Amino acid sequence: MATEIKSATEHAELAEGLNQVREQVKSLLERGAERAHHLQDAAMERGRHAIGTMRHTVEERPYAVIGAAFACGVILGMWLRR
Repeated sequence: MATEIKSATEHAELAEGLNQVREQVKSLLERGAERAHHLQDAAMERGRHAIGTMRHTVEERPYAVIGAAFACGVILGMWLRR
């Protein structure tokens, strides 16, 4: 009977320990998801800003942008040919 009580006590302690671990993992996952959401928002904002800057540059200097695109194409073509 003493071993049964000891076994039940150990089982209860193990169950409590598993519950604590489960709660810690849940908390870590929630914090990770929240951080990922914040990082996604920041990346989206940086992307919007970059697009706005690009549009402004194309509107202000269209021939320079065409020349730069042409130069990049020539360089890329020479590099891929080798």
